[in-house]
Amino acid sequence: MVVKKLALVGALAAVLAHQAAAAPSRVLVSFQQTGGFVAIERTVTVRTSGKVVADGASVSTLSRARLAALRDALADARWRTLRSHYAPDVRVADGFLYAITYAGRTIRIDQGAKVPPRLARPFLILQRLAGLRQ
Repeated sequence: MVVKKLALVGALAAVLAHQAAAAPSRVLVSFQQTGGFVAIERTVTVRTSGKVVADGASVSTLSRARLAALRDALADARWRTLRSHYAPDVRVADGFLYAITYAGRTIRIDQGAKVPPRLARPFLILQRLAGLRQ
């Protein structure tokens, strides 16, 4: 009887360990591009593991160096001190709208807006991950 209980406990522990290993890591940052003349909707999510998910499908995994560079850029931006929205003086007709969510806070950027250099770096990295820049 004791042996059966131990076997059951062991089997349950193995199932739980497998589920924990298969569970996706938390989201580090998400990037969204919407708008434009043809009403594009593009989303890229980077998980804390470095896994990159674009429009719901896993596309790649960042190297440790690239993941560290992204983390550093986000931290250096001092996210909590940024404005919540950056817009150009003159709105771009059919322009793109971008949203970056990090640490529970979303920053919105309209096409043509001037952003501070500390935000420009993570914005550029995320645009590259989304395939919007070389």
